[in-house]
Amino acid sequence: MHSSCPHAFGRAGVNAVNNGSGREGSRQHPRTAPAPAQLHLDSLTVTTGYHHGRLRDEMIRIGLELAAEGGSDAVGIREITRRAGVSPAAAYRHFRDQQELREKVAREIDRMLSRDLEAAVSSTHGTARDKLLAAGNAYFDFAFANPQLFAHLNNGFSPAQDGSVFDAFVEVVHALGVEQLGHAPALERSRELSVALWSAGHGFCVLVTTGALKDLDDETKYHLREVTITNVVNGLDFT
Repeated sequence: MHSSCPHAFGRAGVNAVNNGSGREGSRQHPRTAPAPAQLHLDSLTVTTGYHHGRLRDEMIRIGLELAAEGGSDAVGIREITRRAGVSPAAAYRHFRDQQELREKVAREIDRMLSRDLEAAVSSTHGTARDKLLAAGNAYFDFAFANPQLFAHLNNGFSPAQDGSVFDAFVEVVHALGVEQLGHAPALERSRELSVALWSAGHGFCVLVTTGALKDLDDETKYHLREVTITNVVNGLDFT
C-alpha cells in the first residue's frame, strides 16, 4: 500500500457516501474520541500500591501503566521493578522472563476490552445482529481511545484458545446463527465466522491506530468503522 493511500479518504469522499441511500450514510458519527480506558484491574488482587507477597500483581499493574504510556516496548522488567521499588532479580521469582510478564499484561488488556464488549452487548436491545454491531463498535472505540494498550494485545498470548475477547465474539456470532437458521449452528462454524469477523475488525483497528490510515480525521475513521463493521457482519452466513 502506498503511503499516499490515506488521502484517498478525504471529507469529500465521506460526504459522497453519506449523501447516498445506504445504511451507513444515515448515522451521525462522533466528532470526539472516546475516553481512554481506566486501568482498574478487577482481576488482580492489588490495584494500587505494593504490599508484601503481592509483587506479581503490582508488577502487572505497573506494566499496564507503561503499556499505556509507550506501548509494548515500554514494558520492561528493569523499569517495572524500579517503579515497584525492588531489584530486577525479584521479578524472576514470579515470571519466567520479560516475555511472560508482557503476556500477563496483554491478558489484563484483553479482560478490559472484553468487559467493554460485554457492556456494549448487554446494553443493546434488539437482534443478535444489533448486538454484534455494538460489539464491533466497542472494539474500535477501545482501540481508538487506547492505541498503545491495543497495540500490546498483539504481544504473544493465544486468544483463540483462551482469550475472553474471542469468547465474547463467539457468543454473539453463535446467537446470530440461531437467528439465521432457526436453530443452534455447529459451534465450530460459529468459531470460524468469529475468526473472520475478528480478523477484519482487528485489522481495520490496526490500520487506523498505527497503520496506513492513522492520519485520517476522526470523522472519516468513524465512517469507515461503520462501513467495515456493517459489511462484515452482513456477510456472516451460516447457511
